[in-house]
Amino acid sequence: MRPGNRLKTLLALFASFATTPSAAMTVIHTEKSLYRNIIVYEEDDQRCMSFSRRDQTARQTCQSLNDPDQFVFTYTRMMMGALYLNPHPRKILIIGLGGGVLPTALVKMFPDTRIDVVEIDPAVVKVARQFFGFNPDQRIQVFEEDGRVFVKRAGKSGRQYDLIMLDAFDHDYIPEHLLTQEFLFEVKALLAADGVLGGKHLFDQPPVPPRIDHLSGGVWPVLQPPGQDEESHRADQAGRTCRRSMRSRRTPPPWRRS
Repeated sequence: MRPGNRLKTLLALFASFATTPSAAMTVIHTEKSLYRNIIVYEEDDQRCMSFSRRDQTARQTCQSLNDPDQFVFTYTRMMMGALYLNPHPRKILIIGLGGGVLPTALVKMFPDTRIDVVEIDPAVVKVARQFFGFNPDQRIQVFEEDGRVFVKRAGKSGRQYDLIMLDAFDHDYIPEHLLTQEFLFEVKALLAADGVLGGKHLFDQPPVPPRIDHLSGGVWPVLQPPGQDEESHRADQAGRTCRRSMRSRRTPPPWRRS
């Protein structure tokens, strides 16, 4: 990437290891929503939420019962690495709630920050409140709607964010309409001048990885981690990305937008 380029992007590769609960787990809540089956269970010193699309034991969110402020998953700790690029975000957008780990942590770190959280499933919001201590106040506004729809409307209304986190992904599933280059352009248009985009995606479920890499590279230049060849890259169970746009001026996609 040339030094004179106005657009600079950082990609950091993370690894998150999915584990499955043992037979000793205690199920404390089950609920069937319009979108998924939700299971809340406790195992050892953790309380976890699972979306049982295919694997009833895959963890969506986990919280330490002994230390609720601790990040249990590697990817949540690494998503916070976006703050290295913009350490004082005043407006944050998070797409995908889960147990509310990210907004809960961010509002504690930045009491003056305003956070918009978008979650398509009202049942997930209810479970996050009831079982994971997610208590949004006037600083956190929750929108119970589709993330793609919210982003499109936010763009039309001229909203801008210093930090955007894409967390609307299950352990093995990414919503199809969030896998388009057009969506990434729409997200890019919401970034402020020094805005940061943090997201995560899987690398162990082909053909999703090449598609993600291709789409991301069409919006931001993608930097390959040093010494990371394709084989070792795909050997990781999960990847996490963090990108920064020094300038968020939108480049129109090669096709006509709807």
